[in-house]
Amino acid sequence: MVQTTTKDRIETEAPKLAPEPQLPAIHQEARKPHPPAQPQPARYPASIARAVIAITREMEAVAKEGVNQFQNYRYQRWEDISEKLSPLLAQHGLFMLQSEQSRSLLEQNDKGSVLAIVYHFTLVHENGDMAPAVEWTAIQRLRDQKGTTDDKAAAKCHTQAEKYFCIKQFKIRVAEELPHDQHHPKAKCRGIYEAMQKEIDESISVVELATWGKENVKNKKILPPDWQDFITARYNEKMAELKGEPQVIWDGSTGEVFDE
Repeated sequence: MVQTTTKDRIETEAPKLAPEPQLPAIHQEARKPHPPAQPQPARYPASIARAVIAITREMEAVAKEGVNQFQNYRYQRWEDISEKLSPLLAQHGLFMLQSEQSRSLLEQNDKGSVLAIVYHFTLVHENGDMAPAVEWTAIQRLRDQKGTTDDKAAAKCHTQAEKYFCIKQFKIRVAEELPHDQHHPKAKCRGIYEAMQKEIDESISVVELATWGKENVKNKKILPPDWQDFITARYNEKMAELKGEPQVIWDGSTGEVFDE
């Protein structure tokens, strides 16, 4: 080592070292960032799946007993659906939680307003298992163009949402023909209804059919109101079809027959 002496200090200088040999570069692939973890789908509990399948399998079709007179269509009433569905829910240990999430007004203008309520439906098994919540929206007329407010609009939304969620969840079918159930009010008088139709069709003269009409006033009143209308219409059509005879109208309430 070489020492250099000065007035103030002694500096020590190290000899210059040879540069280190350059090693060959090692190729390293750029590390790709890990993709964000995807949320795992909620597991549908097996106990609830079995219960839903069993209820769907055992649920009977529901007839369209409701009638909308204003728009002239028939529909499945919630009370008829609930009558058949509720015992099956209890039998298979299943119940539904319906919780309101939000509400808002639609079409709020001079023609009125429509109330929209968003619900969550959760199926719960008696063992504590819960299925993922299903969102459902119901709407009802809140205020009409005359300014009249329906104070039952929210309750109607609640029922509407529950009804149509159940129809879709349990695939509830529509019964075009009423079931042959002796406990059903229409089934009890189906035989009378079918016999009256046959007797009307087999009548061969106005006199015969008019006599039949007077004798069957009581039988006609046994039938449900809509079936009474069907029998009356069929009677009048048969009278009109009789060749060479004037068209007459049968008053089903009194049994009287008169020309049109």
